Amino acid sequence: MSKDSTKLLLTTKEQTEALAEDEASYENQTQTMMKIPIELLPNIES
Repeated sequence: MSKDSTKLLLTTKEQTEALAEDEASYENQTQTMMKIPIELLPNIES
């Protein structure tokens, strides 16, 4: 297996795991997700 193929497999596995985490977070009925414009984050975090 070439170095590029290995990188592609790792990237695909990481993306698959991240997608599974995202999907699981939407199924959690005790939390909510909000889409907030990046420029507003400093106001929210302070």
